[in-house]
Amino acid sequence: MIRTPTRYHRPQTPEEVGALLAEHGEAAAVLGGGSWLLPLMNRGERSYEHLVDLAGLGLEAVTAQDGEFELAAGATYEDVLADADLIASVPLLAQMSAGVTGGRQLRNRATLVGSACFQNPSSEAPAMFRALAAVFRVHGPAGEREVEAADFFRGAYETALEPGEFVLGARFAGSRRGGYEKLKIAAGGWPVGTAIACRDDAGNGVLVLGAIEAVPLRLELEQLQRGDGTIDLAGLEHLVDASVTAPWDDVLGDAEYRRAIAAPLARRAIEQMEAA
Repeated sequence: MIRTPTRYHRPQTPEEVGALLAEHGEAAAVLGGGSWLLPLMNRGERSYEHLVDLAGLGLEAVTAQDGEFELAAGATYEDVLADADLIASVPLLAQMSAGVTGGRQLRNRATLVGSACFQNPSSEAPAMFRALAAVFRVHGPAGEREVEAADFFRGAYETALEPGEFVLGARFAGSRRGGYEKLKIAAGGWPVGTAIACRDDAGNGVLVLGAIEAVPLRLELEQLQRGDGTIDLAGLEHLVDASVTAPWDDVLGDAEYRRAIAAPLARRAIEQMEAA
């Protein structure tokens, strides 16, 4: 039960959403699936006078054009799993969506874009968007702009969104295959670490570590790539150890534990990529 008076809005256009956010400022919150926001409000940890629901915008959950896919702001994990073309082209995304913490109940409500905007370091979606080199389509007072995933995630619970802005969708290229590995202490808990390995458009290896630092950590593996395309796993361990300079620390795992698991998770993800 939400403990404070809250007014619900269901605007029909992006411009109406923007006007509400501009009018009410920090007293307003954007509502996507609500899987992060509403529990916080129920527990009294967050309080907003206005909830602005994006469901009235009529955005299609998943769209495809010219070899790219876009997940709308309201696209849920189940929407991903229901799109045969998407899961065939980007099986990594389907693997993550099928195993997201919370099971079917969460998959039917939670949105991937919403998870990216909340930017909990332990969430799985931010690292996946970083691995896919996604581009976020942002609407704000000045109209639309695009923000690459490399620039979108700024810190724990912090993104590049400016006052009055919200995300309409996230776009990324198809044909992404690779490996996905995560470690959880309990089945119902958030990951302590994730690793995603795939190849970019040029065929070079890419590794993204999630929940290891406050923002997803992306490593280009071109320097470790042998002539046959495989990755030098001995060199990988050194690269990961040197790259994890500010490990995340919370109740799920302290900084040193996260530093210690980064290289093993990376190795498993790359082994899956090479076997795919």
